[in-house]
Amino acid sequence: LVSVLCYMLKDKNIISCLAFAVAGIVLSIVFFSNPLHDFGNYYFGSKFALQGVNIHDIYEPYRFNLLIRNLPGFQDLKFLYNYAVVPPFTLLCYLPFTVTDVYTSKLLFNIISVLVFSFSLLKLLRHLKIVSPLVLLLPILLFIPFRNNILFGQTYLLLAGFLMAGFVAEEKNKNKMAAIFYA
Repeated sequence: LVSVLCYMLKDKNIISCLAFAVAGIVLSIVFFSNPLHDFGNYYFGSKFALQGVNIHDIYEPYRFNLLIRNLPGFQDLKFLYNYAVVPPFTLLCYLPFTVTDVYTSKLLFNIISVLVFSFSLLKLLRHLKIVSPLVLLLPILLFIPFRNNILFGQTYLLLAGFLMAGFVAEEKNKNKMAAIFYA
């Protein structure tokens, strides 16, 4: 155990990726009860689609906000949601997250996104054989977009993680896996 820990402390890539993972999980917990922001669009759009709400009501901002405000606990909501900018395919992607309340769902989504991003970044750095101590600057340089992605519950970390994983799989001629990650 001690030798594994010593090895990890020498590997700058692991330290950088662990910094992303730990910071991301902490931020996900800290932002748990913050406004839902973008995640509300994804979550409520999928939830209403699952309930059979007409897609036109989901894509029309006025009706979409009325549907949200008719839910318990959201009557006095000050934030306006707009699903019109989200592609229809997104409805399917967020369906698994509608099994729980929206705040817990955002927490789980953020943690999954952070872990996929961190693990994929580690695999990418190793694949590219990057051993520079400059990788320790990544969490610092990317902190603001990383933080905002978690605060707003956006998909960019998850997307970046899948793109990195797809690239590594493609480089290793694992084309089926690459296609799955890219899709």
